[in-house]
Amino acid sequence: MTNAVNDKSVVPDFKAAGYQTGFYGKYLNGWPQIAPAGFDDWAIMPSVNAYYTGEPWNVNGVEEPQDGTYSTHFLRDRALSFLGSTETDDASPWLIFMNPITPHAPATPEPSTSSQLAAFT
Repeated sequence: MTNAVNDKSVVPDFKAAGYQTGFYGKYLNGWPQIAPAGFDDWAIMPSVNAYYTGEPWNVNGVEEPQDGTYSTHFLRDRALSFLGSTETDDASPWLIFMNPITPHAPATPEPSTSSQLAAFT
């Protein structure tokens, strides 16, 4: 499925040039959960109301339940997995878009760092 945003994306041009492509995070406000154009691997945040933990993510078109993993850790793990698979062929270039939702209100810190941030609040 396409839409006006997908029709204007530069990612298919990178794909056509031989790049392996990945996207992880917030794609666009109100994105209708269709595949973003040209990406081989992607994980899109579920909604702007579920910034940090718990909500299922749209992973390559499949709703993937989460176990409460902090969103930036989930994105990191997805991106590292993508890099691990793309670097098996080092001659093939790659392109990653990493768009974490943090920091957005309510600016909830990752649980293991919240005590370190207490001095700043």
